[in-house]
Amino acid sequence: MQISVKSDVDKALKSMRGLQRKQIPFAAALGLTNTAKKVMKVEQRMMVKQLDRPTPFTVKGVRWQGANKADFKLGRLHSRIYLMPKQAEYLRFQIEGGTRTPKGTAIAVPTSNVKLNRYGNLAGGQGRIKRLLAKKNTFQGTINGVAGVWQRPTRGKRSRGGSGTIGQSGLKLLVAYESSTQYQPRFDFYGIGERSVRTNIGKEMDKAIARALRSAK
Repeated sequence: MQISVKSDVDKALKSMRGLQRKQIPFAAALGLTNTAKKVMKVEQRMMVKQLDRPTPFTVKGVRWQGANKADFKLGRLHSRIYLMPKQAEYLRFQIEGGTRTPKGTAIAVPTSNVKLNRYGNLAGGQGRIKRLLAKKNTFQGTINGVAGVWQRPTRGKRSRGGSGTIGQSGLKLLVAYESSTQYQPRFDFYGIGERSVRTNIGKEMDKAIARALRSAK
């Protein structure tokens, strides 16, 4: 998943003459690279706003790659903003929507009955599920058609002089096992990127051309 940043160099050609034209590949590559850097920062900032508490790992999954002036003569000069493969695996559902099916047997979805970390995820991930199942009052199974990790009822204290208990709480679902999860598009990765490119590329190309003209004098 990526956004390519390209630009023609007509403006640069009009402002450069003679030896200055040798600076065109440098100027174009610099302008495209700096635009990509700006777009990456905008994407990361908007991800935090549009998604529910994304982790630093997720946010840092947005990267930029600069333009190489050697590609100028080949007609393929561009920079790009892209998602790292690991983050792209799950972010694509936030970008495009759709049905997510697990690589394994199920998707583990924590409930409000279990402690979550500051990002709304199950603290400790799969290791946390193993630790939950290691407790005496938990088990893994299907109750009333709902598969997951369950906590057994906590027995009440025995009443004085009685043989019973003062009630007991019911089973608690800690982690549900889902065969698939439906997603609606929430993160406008492409729209944000395209708007940011339009906003920044003109200014960045102007600055790059000015720098190239100064260095050519």
